[in-house]
Amino acid sequence: MTTPTPDTTSSPGSSPAPGPATDGRRGTAGRVLLAVGLGLGVLVVAWAALLLVDRAVSSTETTREDYDASADLGLVADGDVEVRADDAITGIEVEVVAHRGLVSPRYGVEQVGDRLVLTHECPSWAWFSWVCSGELRAVVPTGTAVDARTSNGDVEASGLDGAELRSENGDVVAQAIGGDVLATSSNGDLVLADVGGDVEARTSNGDVEASRVEGRVTARSSNGDVAASDVGAGVLARTSNGSVDVSTVGGEVEAQSSNGRVEVAGAAGDVLARTSNGSATVVGDGEPVNLVIDTSNGSETIEGPTDPAAQRTVEVRSSNGDVAYLAP
Repeated sequence: MTTPTPDTTSSPGSSPAPGPATDGRRGTAGRVLLAVGLGLGVLVVAWAALLLVDRAVSSTETTREDYDASADLGLVADGDVEVRADDAITGIEVEVVAHRGLVSPRYGVEQVGDRLVLTHECPSWAWFSWVCSGELRAVVPTGTAVDARTSNGDVEASGLDGAELRSENGDVVAQAIGGDVLATSSNGDLVLADVGGDVEARTSNGDVEASRVEGRVTARSSNGDVAASDVGAGVLARTSNGSVDVSTVGGEVEAQSSNGRVEVAGAAGDVLARTSNGSATVVGDGEPVNLVIDTSNGSETIEGPTDPAAQRTVEVRSSNGDVAYLAP
């Protein structure tokens, strides 16, 4: 019997078998991908090992430093910063808290005229350490002007005559401040209470709350709620994405939100309450006002007394929401 010979000719429309050049290109690409994958794997393993070692050798040390009184004190850290005033002391007392891993924070002192600046930060090249950070806890004589800043932590202040408080990534809390307060954060809440002067508070991503302020309040948030209460002078409160609540104000009020409700009550001066998306409500004090009220999509409610000839003006507007002017 004759064995059939296999047909090695290609049928019409069939693809020819890959040649040596095609196989070579595929092989080279595969080797490159394998090398890249192995390299990434090694980097991940090395990174994980570095973090484990960083944590394994971590420690915390607290030391105390004392300085003569200074009219102006600057505190700069990459961890938490706390500062308070004390009538019983005549110099500056500082606790320097170092969180160490593979890298330690560096403590620095600089005196320029009447300004003393204390810094406690990790080196900029120590990006690989999750443990390294420096904290400062200061007690100062009453009357010391304080500028406190941190790149990655909270700032707390109390009992000062005035202060500038800044955090790039953390909350700012201030209370019992005798003078003006400037508080800013890139990513954190701002809470200020019992302030004897003006308040300026700005955050990019967080809530703002100011209460019992003798002066004027200027409060802004790009993404968070804003609230002000018991304010002796005027209030400017704005947020791009959040609610605005203002109550008991001795002057005029401007309260605005791009996306959230707005409520104002107990304002002694003119009022502007405006939102692009949400309800806007103003509660009057019983005296007639010159009222402007408008909404593009919502209901209108008027219960408080109005008079076009009144000296005080109340403006309530919403692009998409209910608007109301209510009696107290």
